[in-house]
Amino acid sequence: MSSTIPNLTFSELLALSGLLSPEDVRGLRERFPEQTATTEGLTSLLVEQNLITQWQLQKLLKGKYKGFYLGDYKLQAHLAKGGMSTLYTAVHTVTGEQRALKVLPPAKAAQRSYLPRFLREARITAAMKHINIMRVFEVVSNKVGESSLNFMAMELLHGRDLFQVVSDQGPQAIQWAAEIIRQAARGLHYAHQQGLVHRDVKPGNVFLTDTGIVKIIDLGLASVSEDFDETLTQDYNERILGTADYLAPEQAIDSHKADRRADVYGLGCTFYFLLTGQPPFAEGGLAQRLLAHQTKTPDDIRRFRNDVPQELQELLSKMLTKDPDDRIPTAQLVAERLELWLSEHSDKTSALLRVFPPTRDTGLARFARKLKRILPGEQRLVAETPTDSLRSAETQTSDSLSGFVQSSVVALAKRYDACVSPDDSACLGTDPANISNVGQD
Repeated sequence: MSSTIPNLTFSELLALSGLLSPEDVRGLRERFPEQTATTEGLTSLLVEQNLITQWQLQKLLKGKYKGFYLGDYKLQAHLAKGGMSTLYTAVHTVTGEQRALKVLPPAKAAQRSYLPRFLREARITAAMKHINIMRVFEVVSNKVGESSLNFMAMELLHGRDLFQVVSDQGPQAIQWAAEIIRQAARGLHYAHQQGLVHRDVKPGNVFLTDTGIVKIIDLGLASVSEDFDETLTQDYNERILGTADYLAPEQAIDSHKADRRADVYGLGCTFYFLLTGQPPFAEGGLAQRLLAHQTKTPDDIRRFRNDVPQELQELLSKMLTKDPDDRIPTAQLVAERLELWLSEHSDKTSALLRVFPPTRDTGLARFARKLKRILPGEQRLVAETPTDSLRSAETQTSDSLSGFVQSSVVALAKRYDACVSPDDSACLGTDPANISNVGQD
């Protein structure tokens, strides 16, 4: 359904959008007659006065006036699109609170398993109440006419995920990296206590806010051990595994049998990335990297830097142990060991996280220019790169295995070409339209 009407003036489009009433526009013209004499002057004034956002203005200038409201929220900007959903910033029309909205497009809701999976993620995430896990405040799921309205109102984060931090600055200072992983481990431990396994712990899913708080984000792949929701992916043969560079050996074989120790492994890979600027196994294609996690030992961290204390090297080694029975068993133990080390080496690390560290003109900085790009640049932007405010943390098929059931790692490698799906550009381009033409992107 078209959301444009030809030959409407900007003021008419503005009134139809509901962003400002005709009375509001007339009041502006009376107060600023010279500036509002032209459309260009009026649009500039609206943005300067924070009456509309730049994103809303761009839509209006294209003749689009529908889709600025979703339930009780007014959309203010488009953040990102993922394989299953679209992210917007929004403000609650009553309370004025700013939120990030994760919207399931109606076209996706009509497909066989998308809506159950989306609602499952919403239910799981909304139950998580911990400072180191991104909050979901509200879940809306209902029918509006012939369309389905489904979205989550989430905590709006400002900062960068760890992939972006390392991409911008290179490997991180020892105490800095230890504090980040300590906070992330606390968040994971809480999730594990609730019976949840994240299954996609990686730099792109660990977010460092501007206030120095680390947040675990994206529970879209999470499993809950005590209920039957896990059968959703099994019933539809959707073997979503997570991201290959941070995937525990046992999870690559059968992601549905991965437990909290797989998250410890992913956190260890993330720790390695923070310290070295690359994942533990950065060479080869997807199958080769998966096999490396099964059979090889990561390069000694001293190959990259010689300032990592022995205690942290030993902890990292225990987190990256192949056999889950020999791995450090809980995220709580990871956090406790890091807390002990930090207490002995720094009493101000948490405070330091309140601002991002300056780019260091040291030998470590050279790795910022040598970060391994596992995927071609275009795919990497889809799979890993965040927005400035909140990353769309959807794991894409270009960097995961989907619809592949295989217990033999050797056979997995031989069938590499058959198990890697091409990037679904049509899916990425899906709009959350037909709910008042939400966003109209």
